[in-house]
This record gives sequence, structure tokens and C-alpha cells, in this order.
Amino acid sequence: MADTRELLDVGVRAPIDVAALGAWVRAHVHPFDGALSARQFSHGQSNPTYVLTFAAGGREPLVLRKQPDGPILPSAHAVDREYRVLCALHERSNVPVPRPVALCLDPSVVGTPFYLMAFVEGRVFLQPHLPSLQPAERYAVYHAMCEVLARIHAVDWVAAGLADFARPGGYAARQVKRWRAQSALAQAPLDDAGEASPPALGELGEWLAARAAEMDGAAGPLALVHGDFRLDNLVFTHAPQLRVAAVLDWELATVGDARADVGYVLGAYAALAEELGGARGEEAGYARLSTLGIPSDAQFAAGYARSAVTAPLRGDDAAFFSALAAFRLAAIQQGVLARALAGNASSARAREAGALFRQSAARGLRLARRDVWARSASARVHPLELLPCAFSPRVRALYDRLEAFIEARVLPAEAEAAAELERNVRAGVRWRPLDVLGRLQAEARAAGLWNAWLSPELGALAARCCDGVAPGLGLSTVEYAPLAELTGRSGLLAPEALNCSAPDTGNMELLARFGSAEQQARWLRPLLDGQIRSCYAMTEPDVASSDASALELEVTRAPGPRGEDGYVLRGSKWWVSGAGDPRCRLVLVLGRMGGARASAGHGAHSVLLVPVDAAGLRVVRPLRVFGYDDAPHGHCELSFENVWVSKRDGLLLGEGRGFEMAQARLGPGRVHHCMRALGLAERCLEAACRRAKSRVAFGELLAHKSSVHDVIAQSRAELDSARLLTLSAAHCMDRFGNRTAAQQIALIKLAVPAAACATIDRAIQLWGGAGVSQDTELAYAYAAARTLRLADGPDAVHSRTVARAELLKAKL
Repeated sequence: MADTRELLDVGVRAPIDVAALGAWVRAHVHPFDGALSARQFSHGQSNPTYVLTFAAGGREPLVLRKQPDGPILPSAHAVDREYRVLCALHERSNVPVPRPVALCLDPSVVGTPFYLMAFVEGRVFLQPHLPSLQPAERYAVYHAMCEVLARIHAVDWVAAGLADFARPGGYAARQVKRWRAQSALAQAPLDDAGEASPPALGELGEWLAARAAEMDGAAGPLALVHGDFRLDNLVFTHAPQLRVAAVLDWELATVGDARADVGYVLGAYAALAEELGGARGEEAGYARLSTLGIPSDAQFAAGYARSAVTAPLRGDDAAFFSALAAFRLAAIQQGVLARALAGNASSARAREAGALFRQSAARGLRLARRDVWARSASARVHPLELLPCAFSPRVRALYDRLEAFIEARVLPAEAEAAAELERNVRAGVRWRPLDVLGRLQAEARAAGLWNAWLSPELGALAARCCDGVAPGLGLSTVEYAPLAELTGRSGLLAPEALNCSAPDTGNMELLARFGSAEQQARWLRPLLDGQIRSCYAMTEPDVASSDASALELEVTRAPGPRGEDGYVLRGSKWWVSGAGDPRCRLVLVLGRMGGARASAGHGAHSVLLVPVDAAGLRVVRPLRVFGYDDAPHGHCELSFENVWVSKRDGLLLGEGRGFEMAQARLGPGRVHHCMRALGLAERCLEAACRRAKSRVAFGELLAHKSSVHDVIAQSRAELDSARLLTLSAAHCMDRFGNRTAAQQIALIKLAVPAAACATIDRAIQLWGGAGVSQDTELAYAYAAARTLRLADGPDAVHSRTVARAELLKAKL
């Protein structure tokens, strides 16, 4: 670490005419008395940079940045372009940059064009492993770095006046072409000096050129790209704060593919791992990152994706752009070495730094063959090994595949989904299904993750309507439980992306177990294929629905228009989840039979299959959960006004069999709910830790306060306990059936939402005002977890079930 004033040469290597500069400053910036002095920064290998100080008059120091003297490569060192970016960002963005002061294109003043900017006081970290900081402080530095990169890519570059910086398409191909050309130009003087180009550099250039078109085809929206984004180009505020005060060195800035900046950071991680590993190797260096408190490369990419509005990095994207960054660095280092040999380098260490281009080329080849997500997963104790269950290699592989899919594809798509919903709202089509979900569903199918919830038994039953082929992955309840937890990390997108979302999974289970061949062909097959959605209508507005036997929607026998047997439904239902979705085609309705069965207790209710377009079925209104309407899924109130369905098509299993089927439906689905809730709570606990390691209060990081340690430890204890309870319930269900596991199921309905609510509440407290705002996922997460304490039945009902079972077991 160094103060920005400490990065100055004792002697100026590239002197400038201070008298001529002083005259220009007086004429074009501001008058001043006394002498002007200039001292060159020792840091950096590109454009010579100086701090200008004024001997009298109380003027703040300025920074001068100029083109290097002598011949330069074409289009390089464009200080006018760099100055323009600074002006745009300072005036029209929230990206912290030095205040631009003046631009001079007249080379007669100091020998080359230059610009002036304000001097920013602060800290610059020259060593990426941050030896002067504590582990939590190192995390805070990388967190701030990640956050400001996402902020750069969120800049509206058109509104900022940089529209002519953009060129349509082909960014990756242009970058490869440009840096291959720069490498060739820089190599020419090196050849004359006997500095041969390493074979790795040519091989890497060929590999990049062969894949550039593929990367351009998968590019997201254009974004402002810094071009040289690294830790030592950031100025941080003085202790105890660890925020970015200024982003420097915009020489390579352009409008293009934001993935290039992220790839540059991932390439820097590889260089850091080489340094930390030393003789033990690069992988040993990666392993040291966690002990130092530095987020891993995959964690950095995932953290960036949480905030970014651009295309996320897949494994092959990360490989390409990090390899491109290494290739570009090698080309730049070649240029530095060439200038050093020519005698016009801006730093005394130029020859030493330039000679590293062979090492950068070799690193680029290694990065080209690396999947950052897979490498990160292999460098840890596998999460399934921490659970008291024996998971097969197949389940472990599925877990890894799903985890990578959620981290690399689903979580980054949340911002895209929110933006799409906002556009739909403005267009007056709030309830239109999101296009981003369709894309994720296609990717999940291709990844072999579709219908992961289906057990072997249910898969065999569903095969009857699927041409004899069992759909799903054939996982037991215990095996699917940790996968369900992963999907809970993105409850709005992941379950539906995998066709594993409620209420469809419970409805499909009922249809698979109890539906006729005709009912399965009409409803189950398209639900399994994701072509339609469904909802389940049970809760009613006028009764205490926790006592399901009190439900009043009336089902009476009535002939149809052609005299066929059927039923008429009259009444209201509410909190019908999914009824707002335009893809919803089927409502499963639990209603009380009229006539002789009306007083038959738990034998009074039946389940009817009602098409959403049935005459008399009306959506009264969408309901809000703590202010959220959950569009385009929605929770609605429905009115059934003499809705007729035929007995053959509409009655499921038989009259009076409703509670029997409801109990079957409430088994595995409760484990799914609970594990998803744990995944959501785990994500919020991570957010709490992120906040604790990046926010200062009363002179120290929150992570250093014992009170914060207490709430984090309490959350960990409660979540781990709830997970073990849930796995125990899943084990009992698999081995003994739902009825025997009734007490365990009631326990997790009681314990898991409470643990999730408490954890999320603590996270909100650590985040303060941001925790209850739309800027974090915490407020919505709390609404979802709190609602689960009602959606799965109120706590008192579960307590009664647990207590009754316990009392029955009491011994004399």
C-alpha cells in the first residue's frame, strides 16, 4: 500500500519544461503566484504522469498525464480520448474519477499532448495480495473493486456523450486483431535486438482468433469498458474506510463487451496465484486466497454478476476473455520493452517489466483451457460431503452442474428479469411471461436439469403419458433436497427454469398418482414439458383455512348440456398462487361436496380439474404479499360462479377423496419448500457477511465487532440445525412413507421458516436502510420466508401435530 503522494520518483526520468507549462497553466487554467514544481509518478508503464504543486496561493495540486516522447504505436496513448472519458464520467455518472481540468493538444508546451486533472488523495494498493491489511479488510478492498466495475458497466454511455465510441458488433474479433497487430509491431524492434517472440504468444493469438466470432455471437448489450481495470489503477479512501475514491488510467477505454474487463480481473487472479504459489504451483496459490480473506476468482465473477446489467460470464466466456487479457498484457509488455530498448520508456523499471511478456503469454494459454467455475469447485470441500448422508457420484455431479448453472446463468439473469418486468409494466403487459425464463429453461434442458424433482416412483407413473419414457432425474427425496436448496438461492427464477416450481410440482404429483389416462394426456404431459402452468385453489377468504375441513366452496352434482354427469362449483378461493400467469391453463380446486356427503367430515371434499377458460371462472384481483404482487406469477382471488365440469374430465380419483390426495401432495412438496427456504436464507446470510466485511461503523469494519459475530454465529447454528431436520424428514419419507414421517414434516414446517426469517431479519439489520429497500434482495426474501409460515399452515397447527405425536409416544 502507498499513499498517492508516495508514488513519486526522487528524480524525474522524463523531465518536462516546467516554465513553459507554468505559462500555459496561467493562461488556460488559473493564475498562480510563486513557482510550479513537477514530480513524476514512479508507478505505471504507459503515459508519463506528474503531480504539479504550487509554492504559494493555496492552490490544490494537479496531475498531468502526457503521451510518451518519441515514436509510439498507432492509436496508442490517446490522451485526448482519455480526457474525454473522464469528462463524461465526472459530469454524467456515479463512477468516481478525478475531476478533469484542462486538455492541451499543443506538443510545444511539454513535448507531447497532455491533460490536467485534480489530484486525488488516498491509498493505492500495489500488491494485489494486500499484505498490509487484515483478512476482512482485504475482502472489503476486492468487494469495492467489484462494485465499482459493475458501476462502470452500468453507465449510460450514450447519455454521457460517448455514442461515437461504439461500433456495432465484432468487439472480441476487433480486440484480437488489434492486439495481434500491436504485438507484431512491438516485436519488430525486439527481433533486431535479439529478443525472440515465444511460441506461446503465437499459439495464444491463433486460439483467440479462432474463437472470437463465437464470443461476439454471445455478447450482451454494449457497455463502457475501462480496458485496464486492475487494483493498482484504483485510489481508495484513507482508513478506516475502504471505498474507491477514483478510477484511474482510462487510456484503453472504449464501448464494447463488458466481459473483457471481468476477464482482465480473472487474468490478474492467475498472476496473483502464480506469485502466491511459488514453487508449489498456481493451484497452491489459489488455495492461499481464502486464508488471506481474498474472494476467489469465481466469487469475484459471481459478485460482479449480482450487480451487473450486462451479459454474465459462462465458463467458456471466462476462459476466452481472461486469455485475451493475458495476450493483451503480453502485447503491452512487448511495447514497454521495445520503448525501453529505444530509450523512451516512462519508467526506470520498464525493461524489467517488459521482459515479463513471455510469462504473460504462457499464462494466457493456461487460462484458455480453464473453466473458472469448475476450478473453483474443485478447490474446496464438497458441500455434500459435509452432510450426514451418502450421496452417489451421480448426485454429486448433478449438484455441481446445477450449482454452476445457478451461479453462472440464473443469478446473473435476475437483474435482466427485473429490467424486463419493468419494461413490461411500462408497456402495460405486467403479467406477460418473461423472455429470460424461456432462455433459462432451454439452457436447463440442455444441461440435463429438467424436472429434477421427479422421484423414481413418480417418474415411472408419469411415463404412462410420456411414451413410456420416465421423465426427470429419478432422485429420491433426500437426493433432491440439496438440489432444491440450490434453487432457493434464486427463488424467482431457478425453480421455474428447471420446471421444479410450486404449485406445478404438487399438481403434477397428483395427476401422476391419481389422474386418469385422459387427464394425464391433457394436463400432465404439457406440464412436464413446461408448455403450460397450473395452480391449486384451496384457501378461502371467509373461513379459517388452517382448518381445511371448514372449506366451503360448494361442489354439487349437475348434468351437462348433453346430459353427461358433472359438477357445478360455487364459491371463492384466494391466495391461488400462479393464477395470474397467462400460461396457467388448469386450476385444481378443493371443494366440499353437496348433498349426502356435505357432513362427511374429512370425506366431504373432492378435487376438481377446472380449465381456466371455463365459463363462470373469474379472476377477481391479484393479491399482494407485503406489497409485492409477484407478477407475472401472482397470487389471485378467484370466483367460481356456477362453473360446470364433467365428471369424466374434472373429478380426480373420486368423490370425497380430496383430503387423501391433499396429504399425498403435502409430503415431498414440503421438503422442497423447506430446502428452497434454506437456500434463500443462506444467500441472505452471505449478504450479511458481505456487508459486515465491507462497511465501516464507529471506526472499524462491522466484521470486527463481537456483536456482529454473535448474530452471524446464531444464524449459522439455526440454518444448519434446520437443514439436518429437513434431511431427517426426507430420509423418513423415503424409507417409511409420508404418513410415518408426519411428525418430522410438521417439525420442518415449524423450524425452517422460523430460522429463515430470523436469519434474513439479522441480515436486514446489518444492511440498515438498504436492507428494506429495493436495492437488495433482503426485503423480498423476508416477505417470502414470512409468508411460508402461513402458506404451509400456521405455526400453531404444526406445533399441535408435533405435540400430539410426542404425547402419543410418552411412556408410563
